[in-house]
Amino acid sequence: IDNANILVDTLPDVPDGAIVLLEPGMVYNAGGHAFDKSVTLKSSEASNLMLPKIDCASNFNFADGGTVDSIIFMNIEFFGEYDARYVLNADVSATVGELRFDNCDIHDLRGVVRIKDGAGTLDSYTIMNSTLDSIRDYGILTVDKNTWMCNNIMFKNSTFSKTRAFLTSRNNSTSVVIDGCTISEVTATGQRMFRWRESGQDNVTGGIMIKNTFWSHGWDEENSGSTGIDGFDGLGETNWTFENTYSTNALVFA
Repeated sequence: IDNANILVDTLPDVPDGAIVLLEPGMVYNAGGHAFDKSVTLKSSEASNLMLPKIDCASNFNFADGGTVDSIIFMNIEFFGEYDARYVLNADVSATVGELRFDNCDIHDLRGVVRIKDGAGTLDSYTIMNSTLDSIRDYGILTVDKNTWMCNNIMFKNSTFSKTRAFLTSRNNSTSVVIDGCTISEVTATGQRMFRWRESGQDNVTGGIMIKNTFWSHGWDEENSGSTGIDGFDGLGETNWTFENTYSTNALVFA
């Protein structure tokens, strides 16, 4: 069915916990849908290298006051406008158990997930087996409101490249684990990679672990000749653990 709005038209009617299959190669509109129930969106053909595509011209959101156990995206390509769009841009209050991207290709966005208003909790934010490229100022996750909290962040077996920012939060988190990833040209020259920026709410209480990961230099987007990055902001009482992690000589903390 050649109807880019079929996804946003269908989602309000599916039951809690539904699995929605998307056609490889077809472009679907995110359409500003606000998730109010658990759902999994995935390719109908997991082995097909041509992924279903979701155009994020109108970002996903959470339903105001909603309680959602899980929102899972599998084998999907997400794209939008580098200067303006996100996969999810939340401006409401909600309680969400898990938001997960598995085997996704995410590119050309202002940010992947931004939380900018309301109050709530995202217990787990997981990216696995995915590639992320060309992400602007809001990076992979920005919790931009100190009344929201993202507890557990897990990035596994994924590649991150050409992102101006990485992780930003205005509240404490419980854990950050980066395992089996490649990080290249992250962040933009001089920008903070791990930025917990709210005084008194600026730690990862269970620590940050980076393991089995290859870490390269920052992104000289402006061709300035410098690729140095600022490692972190806040996190004064956060424990760091590095295991089997390697960097190139070009990785410089400025």
